[in-house]
Amino acid sequence: MAVNRQRLIILVMAISLVITVSYIVMDFFQKMKAADENTAFAQGFQVGYEQAVLQLLQQASTCQPVPVTADNFTLNLLATECLQQVETPAE
Repeated sequence: MAVNRQRLIILVMAISLVITVSYIVMDFFQKMKAADENTAFAQGFQVGYEQAVLQLLQQASTCQPVPVTADNFTLNLLATECLQQVETPAE
């Protein structure tokens, strides 16, 4: 009987070890996945920010007022180069 009891204890400990290691590995991979998703989000945010600034600059370069709105406040932007062209008298 002692041998069967010893085998049962070893079996229970082995199963517990497998469950514990599985939990640790799953937790590690979930953290890695979350870190990758956060990195992808940050990269997407940066790309969107750059595209918005480039679009604003391209629109301003046409010498037309560019309306920019934030928090119910709108401001028309105009490139200073366009103002200098208007002020320069033609010869």
